[in-house]
Amino acid sequence: MAERVQFRSIGNPEWAYAWYDRSLDYDLRRHGPYVADHAGMFMVYSDWPTQHSHESCVPADRFTDWINSLAAHLVATPEDAKAFIESWPRSNPDNAKIVLACKIKYREDKRQWYSLAEEKVSASESKRNDRRWEDVPSWADGSFKAVFGIVCHGYGDLIYRYQLAEDCKTVYRRVTGNSAGYDAAEKLVDVDYSAVMAAWRICRDLITAERLRDDAVRCWNRKTEDDAYNASIGAKEQVPA
Repeated sequence: MAERVQFRSIGNPEWAYAWYDRSLDYDLRRHGPYVADHAGMFMVYSDWPTQHSHESCVPADRFTDWINSLAAHLVATPEDAKAFIESWPRSNPDNAKIVLACKIKYREDKRQWYSLAEEKVSASESKRNDRRWEDVPSWADGSFKAVFGIVCHGYGDLIYRYQLAEDCKTVYRRVTGNSAGYDAAEKLVDVDYSAVMAAWRICRDLITAERLRDDAVRCWNRKTEDDAYNASIGAKEQVPA
């Protein structure tokens, strides 16, 4: 098993959650949609932190308890945020694929295809049998829901779909000038906005802060190595022939 961070459920203390440093998609039992392929859960009863059951992936319907439990844990133990910096979804409010999706609209008079990889829309018949291109669906009406529907393919984990929906909201407002509503993203991924909003932001901000700290340390280490190398080169150049 991979290394993990453990934290107890605040909604049902008989359960505990874990976050691993690698995907557990093929290691743990899962049924239906789940929170993330890095997230596991197990029974502890009143014997925390001893594990008393097999571990399984966290189902999506436990997201509210999971995100609130994680927020409580990271506030109390902020150093554990380091375990999330590689696998937690990153915000990308300048996502060009979402910008394209905002401009994709179905036309009854003309068949069209789009490619998120190419970031283009085309009416050329040459795209008909090109698997890199997809038909513009009839439900692509330029609405916020349609934009998300176009870009969310392949995002199975709830936390990645949640972040993508948040980014869609930001881009949609900027590109179209229309407001998507404060809880629009949460409705798309079927979570309770009022129950998860604060916890999501706490987790996101603490993990982002740890990423920035980690990047700063890496930058300093590179600078130290470069300074040492330059100093050694300078010393060699000053040695008389």
